[in-house]
Amino acid sequence: MFKITDDQFIEEVGTRAERASELKPCPVGSEGACCRTCYVGPCRFMGKNAEAEVRGVCASTLGVVAARQFLTMCASGSAIHATKARELAGNLLAAAQGKSKEDAITNWSKLHAVADVLGIKSKGKAKEKVAEQVAGAYLNQFSQTSAWAMERVPAGRLTSWQQQQVLPQGIDREITASVYNTSVGINYDVAAIMQQAVKVSLANGWISGTIVADIKDIMVGTTPAGSSFAGDYWQQMIGKQHNPDLKSSDLKLLGELITTGKIRGIACFVDCDHPRYEASSAQKFIGVELIKNDILVISGGCNNTFGDAGLLMSDTVLKVAGNNLKNSYQTTGIPPILSLSGCIDHSRLLTVLAAVAEAGKLAGDISALPVVALAPHWFSGTALSIGSFYAASGVPAIFGGKSPVQASTEITEILTGGWSEQFGANFRFIEEAVDIVAAVLEQIDATREKSNLATYYPEIIKSATATG
Repeated sequence: MFKITDDQFIEEVGTRAERASELKPCPVGSEGACCRTCYVGPCRFMGKNAEAEVRGVCASTLGVVAARQFLTMCASGSAIHATKARELAGNLLAAAQGKSKEDAITNWSKLHAVADVLGIKSKGKAKEKVAEQVAGAYLNQFSQTSAWAMERVPAGRLTSWQQQQVLPQGIDREITASVYNTSVGINYDVAAIMQQAVKVSLANGWISGTIVADIKDIMVGTTPAGSSFAGDYWQQMIGKQHNPDLKSSDLKLLGELITTGKIRGIACFVDCDHPRYEASSAQKFIGVELIKNDILVISGGCNNTFGDAGLLMSDTVLKVAGNNLKNSYQTTGIPPILSLSGCIDHSRLLTVLAAVAEAGKLAGDISALPVVALAPHWFSGTALSIGSFYAASGVPAIFGGKSPVQASTEITEILTGGWSEQFGANFRFIEEAVDIVAAVLEQIDATREKSNLATYYPEIIKSATATG
């Protein structure tokens, strides 16, 4: 079979940056004002009063069309992570049954901890049998009608989701419901469509992502299972790559650093790699500006900006980090920037933040923490789903770039004002990097004040060695 080389392929089709410069985005569709749900259209909603006056052939309003587009993208992002979770669950089952030469279980203590949470009795059973039952329980999460992993959600947040009817059920059930609700002639209730976007995104963050995190720890993890999943996640995040001596119990220390103002806040980067923008420019700028202002940065996604810039090396990052972060690193070993392996690992952060909120006695809810989720340049449904599950979990999301529902004031108001009332956090889109930095700092300081946390003050350097 004839094969072409990478160089030949690039010569034929060009690079994605070249194609992006030649192919301009549709000005109507990019704002959520074009409907391609059926083949009667596409219907375009144009004009100053389009939202109030224009109706599609099926009688859809601009708000309905924009909501469908938002839900479609969230569902696609959830489906991508669900596929990864299903694949890993299958790998765990194959390893348990001795049918795989490539996959092996290395962390049996974590497996038994997961079995306990799932209600699987392991006493007196062969460990391979326990692993088989755990894998089966994971696979059942895709089709069952009740949610799983919700015991890791703060109790108040869980009750709120139940009252608002956004508690996700089976993963596949929510993805299927999303496709159904975006079909022609089915749902014209804007609020209900956006509610489904929340449900399918929460299924992504709290179910699919949790399955992936647990199985990765079972299959390739090296740390022993601690007294809580949050502690295990934190140790995997910080210990393996940055500080092997940091113990899982030091998760409480993170809460103390935040509540006392030693760390001003946390920025969770959804680190997309956007072909229409200069590679990494906004990510590097925003990341550096935030650590200068004592914001702990935790990054996960396609674009390993900080690794490319050398900012994951302590001697480099400490040259630009604020004094509080420098002192915190010197006394605790927590570096100013942490890098996750991928965007699906943002689910680990949800569990960690929930535990920090509980440990810090911050009303037992994530929304009381000075934390922001941000994407300097988002571009995919995966990122949109992540931003949505962060906001619904109580973490404000600020994404760089154009809003996919910019044409609809109705949907924009739901994402900002509506979600603020429902979840204590909203979802905003801000195009300029400088404005994103200002918005993150303003949001974090506002949360600190609202939660009655200690006022943040920049510190002096405690020792010469802390300057790097």
